[in-house]
Amino acid sequence: MKGSAERLAGKQARQTAYYNAEKIERDAGELAAESAENQMRLRAMQGVAVGQVAARTAASGVERSGSALGAEAKVATRFEQEVNDLAARDMKRVSAMQEQAQMERWKGRQAAKAGKMSGLGSLLSGVMQGGVTAFNAFE
Repeated sequence: MKGSAERLAGKQARQTAYYNAEKIERDAGELAAESAENQMRLRAMQGVAVGQVAARTAASGVERSGSALGAEAKVATRFEQEVNDLAARDMKRVSAMQEQAQMERWKGRQAAKAGKMSGLGSLLSGVMQGGVTAFNAFE
């Protein structure tokens, strides 16, 4: 009886770990999708900001060359760096979450194995105890 309960507890621990791992992976997927959306928004903002610089330059009557183009390039470069930083940060977080999910599954498998071994140990212990009791009864 005790062995069966220990084995069942191991199975339940594995199921819980697998559920947790799936949740972590779903969260990682949502983070990746959110990051892609944020990158698109930053790039759109980049286009607007570069357009504003170009419009100010044109409104002032200065040709779009030399320092005017340099100003546009600075704005574009700054936004692109922000996009790259965001992508790198989120990629690290997604990767860490996926590793955490793998670790949860591993812990679940280990708990299931431990429950199985503990259950088998309890079963063998009960059989041995029963055998000793039976042997002592015949003496």
